[in-house]
Amino acid sequence: MSLPRNAQSALGPARIASRRSVRKVNPILYWLGVGLFLIVVVSYNYEILRPAYDGYTAENTYSHIANIHDHLEYENALINFSEQPNTVWDYFNNVAGISSFYLLLTIFLGFDNVISTSLLVNCMTLVIAAAIHQKICNTYALRGSAYTFFLNLPMIYFCQLIGKDMLYIAVLYAMLLFILRKRWMLLTILAIVSAVIRAQIVIIFLFVLIFWFWQVPFKRRLLVLYFLSAIAGAYAFTGNKVIGLDADLGSGISWIVFELNVATGMGNLLLNPIRLLQYIVEFVIAPFSLISTDIHFFNLFLVPFLVYFILHIRWLRGLAAIRSPATQFFFALILVLLIMPIINLRYFVTLFPFLVIAMLVTPQRSYRKAAGQYVSAAHSISS
Repeated sequence: MSLPRNAQSALGPARIASRRSVRKVNPILYWLGVGLFLIVVVSYNYEILRPAYDGYTAENTYSHIANIHDHLEYENALINFSEQPNTVWDYFNNVAGISSFYLLLTIFLGFDNVISTSLLVNCMTLVIAAAIHQKICNTYALRGSAYTFFLNLPMIYFCQLIGKDMLYIAVLYAMLLFILRKRWMLLTILAIVSAVIRAQIVIIFLFVLIFWFWQVPFKRRLLVLYFLSAIAGAYAFTGNKVIGLDADLGSGISWIVFELNVATGMGNLLLNPIRLLQYIVEFVIAPFSLISTDIHFFNLFLVPFLVYFILHIRWLRGLAAIRSPATQFFFALILVLLIMPIINLRYFVTLFPFLVIAMLVTPQRSYRKAAGQYVSAAHSISS
């Protein structure tokens, strides 16, 4: 069963149900949950992270508590940034720019260390992400499903120390909300400004525009974007401006893709499906590392997501049947993810909240009933 094209294009905010019939998220219960989540984040920071932080080395288990390695790179950049003269363009380098932001904010707040500053910034970012998640769920009348926000236990990990993951998640939430509300000017400004966090946000924005405005069959749009993603990925693998030739690509699939790109330029085009499969496999097997004597906290935090996806795996069939804005947005995120040369499970996990939203919009168990509602909505809008 497939929906008429006019019905598919009608899937958007306030079209699934009238404003009077939408049952919104209970704000008291929802924000009570957010408050409890923040308590867990802060407790983790003081009781687990800080006692182990000073003893960190790359070889011991402290590296599993938070992304300490990247944090130290930001701290080193912060020190170098404050000790040497810089040009205006240096501030647009995402490492130097974020480091300078934390330096100035730490001085302004009067904190004696950047760990406290990063905790405050990340907690505030989490609150913003929670607020936008609530608005999106209200838009799609996903009252009970709003609490899937708390499946994202990796946010406990992301909220520790200097990093871009929480900011990235909040930006993606804002992009999806602007897409649903068709605030294209705000979306454009957000994409340009947020490029200082991660440059691929601009590519996500461009892919979203193609998905939304190019009036050709969905499969054709998806195929064209796959080719564009493969071309950009080939450049990212081999271009010194994106990744140096001495970058650690390992000896697995990433190195094979690199070699094919150097020889033929078709490494990403041919092997991106395998790279996506590798992401999925790494996600599935990650929690099994808990069997070892060392606790890998990031992998531990993946368990709720893994259980949720297993229990609702049949809902994924609905993603191909109804091309909602949330679904198209998630496809754009995946295609941009495959541009990145290095496979890092952390990058994949930051996209999970948007997969959950895309799944919830068209759950397979109510697909036929929803399809009828969407067709009716589309006819009423067109008339």
